[in-house]
Amino acid sequence: MAGGGAWCSIGARIAKSDPYAAAYAEVLDHAGIPWTSLDTFAAGALKPHDVLLLCGRGSLSDPDRQALESWLKEGGLLLVSGSSWGVAESLGLGECLRRPRFEFESQDSSRRIAFGGEPAIAKSAKVLSQTSDGLAVQSMHALGKGVSAYFAPHVGQTAALMQMGRGVDTDALGPMDGSAILDDGRLRAEDGVFLDFETDRAGELFAEPWADRLKESWIEQIVQLATLSRKPLALLWHWPNGARAGASVSIDCETFDVDQVSNIQRLLRMFGCPVTWLVAQPGFPLDTYRLFRSWDHEVGLLFTLDDDSGWTEERLKSQHLSLERAASVPQLISARAVDGRWKGYFDFYEMAEHVGIRVSASKGGRQRGVSGFLFGTGHPFFPTKLDGTRSKVLECPYSVYLPGEVFPEERFGAFVEAILNSHGHLHIAFKSDALSQHHAVDALRNLLSLCHQQRVAFLKLSDVYAFERARRTLKMYFGGNEESRSLRLASDTDVRGLGVLLLSPGGQVELNGKAVRSLPFPAYGAQWTHVPLDLESKRLVELRLSVERDSRAA
Repeated sequence: MAGGGAWCSIGARIAKSDPYAAAYAEVLDHAGIPWTSLDTFAAGALKPHDVLLLCGRGSLSDPDRQALESWLKEGGLLLVSGSSWGVAESLGLGECLRRPRFEFESQDSSRRIAFGGEPAIAKSAKVLSQTSDGLAVQSMHALGKGVSAYFAPHVGQTAALMQMGRGVDTDALGPMDGSAILDDGRLRAEDGVFLDFETDRAGELFAEPWADRLKESWIEQIVQLATLSRKPLALLWHWPNGARAGASVSIDCETFDVDQVSNIQRLLRMFGCPVTWLVAQPGFPLDTYRLFRSWDHEVGLLFTLDDDSGWTEERLKSQHLSLERAASVPQLISARAVDGRWKGYFDFYEMAEHVGIRVSASKGGRQRGVSGFLFGTGHPFFPTKLDGTRSKVLECPYSVYLPGEVFPEERFGAFVEAILNSHGHLHIAFKSDALSQHHAVDALRNLLSLCHQQRVAFLKLSDVYAFERARRTLKMYFGGNEESRSLRLASDTDVRGLGVLLLSPGGQVELNGKAVRSLPFPAYGAQWTHVPLDLESKRLVELRLSVERDSRAA
């Protein structure tokens, strides 16, 4: 029998020769799923794992293919994505047809978009979703005691192309309806949009996080397979205290009216919403920065440049150091270029990484026609280079710019619902000179009120980074047996409000030997048990599950 441990174990093999395949690892890490990288299937490498993921455009050697088939027949659970990996027959599929872009209806009948992948002709596989011309996109197939599943879209390529967009070295052409003018002589992040203005918007708004929807469908299929293992699966939730979504406000400060700062704080305090103030030179007086700290707000850098020739690491470093000294802050970790400016593909991330910046708030649109999920995502992510390495800088894209003025107020409700449904991050970008405009402040109040009603977690951008890094660097040790399973966790930093999702233990959950209150939690098409806990730095905690034999199935 595959996977001899007490917990569901997931292994993944990511195609090394595929420049987009490494983005699969980013998707798994952000989802909070523990997994192990496998470069070979030799010497019984597959035996400890219940679920195996093959990711991207890859192939297997004959010995690895034979080892895989043997493991499958003994009860292994396989999910192949991005290409057939040469095992179409084991997937119950015939010919797989590579396509640069295709659409399909997911298992919940909602629309999905994929950039790259290989829809297939189904033979003996059960088709779960398909293209309009009948090609299998998601399928499952029984093989011996095991199950092989297929997810045709190339998740890594889709995420990379949508979220990173194109490199910006010249202006782009905007939509034909005139709702956004991109050919304006100013290079911005919005010039790199990869989505289509005609087919991927709803009216003048990118209303759907297309990359997030596709990633979610892939994770859901992983969870389906994990359920078949009849073992519990642990997942670390995106947001503190089990919140369905997160929200942040960042304010570009090119004007420095201290009275307006105090006025907006009174509004923000109503909702418990801290702010990331992105400050350009010359900046505020020192007393204002002290106020920010007393309010638990964050100071970040608004990187200014006269023209595209000023896009240099030396200039960024100079402004970053100057603001650190002026604000008396030891480390500024958040930054954005003024006016949504952008140049190149990975340039800003590399510059920021060298300077010590760890959060980019750069990806977003500043005109009505590029509002919303311009880059296909409402989640923070660590950009992946084409050589497979990841940046140390977390991108927190903004989806709402100047609510009520640029982003239409009549779309607030539906957009917040889209954020909640994708468990995403509503990042609102504002400007300090709009703080004196009553209609803009009223619109911001209305949007924050909607988030507050839904109990969204309000976070500074530095908080988003700290929580994301803590989840990813957490040490997890799995043990126990079928009747009593243990999960020990340790962190190098304090982590408050961590949510451990368990699929689905049944029986009793204990934390450090004491019964703990756990709550049902729906996510990724399954019903989980949510266990909230706080971790102290360097201190081990233990969760223990007492699983009844007749309730072990998820």
